[in-house]
Amino acid sequence: MIDAKELLQRYTIEELNEAAEAYFAKVTDHTYLLTKPFATADECAKMMFQFSAVIQGLQLFPAMDIVDFGAGTCWASHLLTQFGLKVHATDVSPTALEIGRRRYELHPPMGTQPAPSFHAYDGYCLPFPDNSMHRVVCFDAFHHVPNPARLLAEMARVLKEDGVAGFSEPGPEHSKTDLSQQEMSNHAVLESDIVIEEIWDYAQAAGFKRIELAALSLEPVRLSLAEYDSFLHQSSPAKVNTRILESIRGYAHGGRIFFLHKQEVPELTSRTRMPLTGELTVNLIHDNPMRAEVTATNTSQITWLPSEELIGGVNLGCHLVNVNTKESNWDFFRSRLKPQAEKVLPGETVTFTVNLPPLAPGEYELEFDLVSEYVAWFADHGSKVSRFRFSVQG
Repeated sequence: MIDAKELLQRYTIEELNEAAEAYFAKVTDHTYLLTKPFATADECAKMMFQFSAVIQGLQLFPAMDIVDFGAGTCWASHLLTQFGLKVHATDVSPTALEIGRRRYELHPPMGTQPAPSFHAYDGYCLPFPDNSMHRVVCFDAFHHVPNPARLLAEMARVLKEDGVAGFSEPGPEHSKTDLSQQEMSNHAVLESDIVIEEIWDYAQAAGFKRIELAALSLEPVRLSLAEYDSFLHQSSPAKVNTRILESIRGYAHGGRIFFLHKQEVPELTSRTRMPLTGELTVNLIHDNPMRAEVTATNTSQITWLPSEELIGGVNLGCHLVNVNTKESNWDFFRSRLKPQAEKVLPGETVTFTVNLPPLAPGEYELEFDLVSEYVAWFADHGSKVSRFRFSVQG
């Protein structure tokens, strides 16, 4: 039996990189690689289940910068791009990334989504500036890495102060499986065991402050209607609870889905999905262009991020409807809340004046609301808007 640690002694990082490149370069028919994760029914169920668990834990928002580490032929990158993320696909194999480019060409994401970027990884340094990425996703790739401590330090370096890295990996006995032994023997592909305690030691040394592991199961327990109802009402028989717990434990023995956070206690900001509430008062002065005197109070326990934050920056927004033509402009106007790049703290009130763009003659409706960019309008969470109807004379 091949020992993964012995394999590390036998090959340099550069040689392992070359083996990974050769693995993809020798494939002449890319059909299977291009159809992932939908190549087979069993593989699809497993990969999509794990992928969903990881993206849920990463708490993603459109326009985030995310590194897809070990992207391979970019199936996960492609899905993340469709979600609206700025994806930076990264892999040691240039051939794999070229196949990934072809995936995007064959199946362009629908809508206007941020273009992906493709980056070769040299086995040592991630090719990104410090504090530049919101998230890192590593899907079934970390167990191939020969220098995990170095990579985790690189992930911590490129992540922003509230950044998170999410992983879906095999378990602590991975190297002993038949498939792993074949991969190491035939292709010199490193198939290391995933020992969370070791990874957490490396992660803490790299600057991560918190680790979370997802307790879930790929094999759902299927119950009768009576059993399901009793489970919902917390009156299920012990054997039902045992079956559910055993399912979760069974999956946990063979896989690890985990998240590394740079913040020990996550700051509650307008980038979160918690309810965004505020009080908004607008006094509209009917000139053309019009002016609005605005008072906004943060009535939540969430800190409002400044306008400079692309994701979660809180602005004053204005919707415009032309009553005569029924044309609407949902993003007619935006204004920052403070003159400087400063947060608005819970309980804080800000007052400011804005000049709106001039309007052609006609009858209009204006609706003022607060908006956390790429997250939600405050009215979606129950906050009241300020609405006006007026005419502009010729």
